[in-house]
Amino acid sequence: MTPMAIWYMNNEVFRDLSFGSQSCKELGIDLPDPKNLPGTHTMVLNMSGVDLDDAFTRCNDPVPNGLLAQNVQMLGLRHTSMSVGDIVVMDGHAFMCDNSGWYDLGKFC
Repeated sequence: MTPMAIWYMNNEVFRDLSFGSQSCKELGIDLPDPKNLPGTHTMVLNMSGVDLDDAFTRCNDPVPNGLLAQNVQMLGLRHTSMSVGDIVVMDGHAFMCDNSGWYDLGKFC
């Protein structure tokens, strides 16, 4: 199992980032900066998982992610399941959930 940090989009960027990486680039919307995730995202959970898809599945399963949903609501975020634009930090890199798969934002600092 690999340690992962789950970061959900802040309400202010939810609309823009939920378009996905390609649409953001075409529309001139800046993608999240992996060196400044708190500027666009809120860290909601540390967990261990097999890979990025495992993190996605676990963050969208209502039974085991009850703690995640509570954390998200307590932090004032609008969405309780992982969506396009949310980020998993794993192995020193920030990966944004995309329309299809994952977009590597680069090295996380």
